[in-house]
Amino acid sequence: MLPEGSIGVFDSGFGGLDILHGIVKALPQYDYIYLGDSNRAPYGNRSEADIFRFTQQAVEFLFSQNCPLIILACNTASAQALSLIQHQVLPLSFPDRRVLGVIIPAIETV
Repeated sequence: MLPEGSIGVFDSGFGGLDILHGIVKALPQYDYIYLGDSNRAPYGNRSEADIFRFTQQAVEFLFSQNCPLIILACNTASAQALSLIQHQVLPLSFPDRRVLGVIIPAIETV
C-alpha cells in the first residue's frame, strides 16, 4: 500500500505519457502527477552532471507535490541518474520516499 499522496511520473518530454498510461491502467486506484521536462529535452546529448541535476530538480519538485513514489519514465535519467538519486539523495534528504526507473522493469518483461 502506498502512503498518502500521488505517484509522480517524470520524463524529459512527452514519451513518458505512454508509461503513465500503462501504470494508470495497472494501478487505477492511485492519483498521479506527470512532469515532462520538454523545455530541456532531449536528455541524450547532455552531460551526466546535467542529467543528474535535471533529474534531481524534478524529483525534488515531485516530492514537494506530495509524491511519496516517483517513477523515472525517462530512459536516460534512469540509466544515468537513478542510482545516484537512490543512494545519495534519498538517504540524506528523503529517506521515506522512493524513486524507481523504467530500464530494469522493461528488461524483465522481455
